[in-house]
Formats: sequence, structure tokens, C-alpha cells
Amino acid sequence: MESIFIALISGLCVAIPNIIATLSTNKQKKFDTVEKNIKKELDVVQNNLNGNISKVKTVIKEESLNRCKADLINAMSRIQNGYVPTEEERRILIEEKEQYNKLGGNSYVDDMFERLKKEGKL
Repeated sequence: MESIFIALISGLCVAIPNIIATLSTNKQKKFDTVEKNIKKELDVVQNNLNGNISKVKTVIKEESLNRCKADLINAMSRIQNGYVPTEEERRILIEEKEQYNKLGGNSYVDDMFERLKKEGKL
């Protein structure tokens, strides 16, 4: 009878650490899987965010370019039709033209600006 208890206790001494190690390993595997899934989702979100930021920057640049062009054409058309700009308006016009070119604008706006300059209206 004692030998049965000794055998039972010996078996439990071997089995219990194995059960604990198995449970611990399973928990770690689950944690690793959850961690990998979270990282994948964060990567997807980050990539989408970067793509959207790039699109927003492009739209803002295009809108700025179009706004500059419209403002320049309106102001230069008034000058061409006889309006005499103040010194401040002239400076702003020159600054806006520089910004327009910096944004990539390069068209009939430049021709119109140069023509008004040659005519002494700017």
C-alpha cells in the first residue's frame, strides 16, 4: 500500500510540472499570436494613414496652386484694365507669383505678369 502511495506521489511530482509547463507554453503561444495580429493591424493602419496623408498633401498643393492662379489672374486683369495697384498690392502680387511658381505653376500667368511688368504697370 505504501508503495502505491509512493508511486502515486512520484508520478504527480513528474506530471504536475509538465502540466504547468504545458499551460505556460500555451499561454505564451496565444500571447505571441495576439501580439502578431495587433502588429499586423497597426501596420495596415499606418500604411493607410501614410497613403491618406500623401493624398491630402497633394490636394492641398493643387488647391493652393489653383487659388494662387485665380488670385493672380484676377488682380492682373484689373491692372490690365487700368487699375493702379498700391505699393502693398504690388508687393503681395509679386509674393503670390513667387509662391505660384514655387508650387509648380508655370503658364500664361508668367506671360501676363512679364507683359505687365514690361508695360510698367507692375
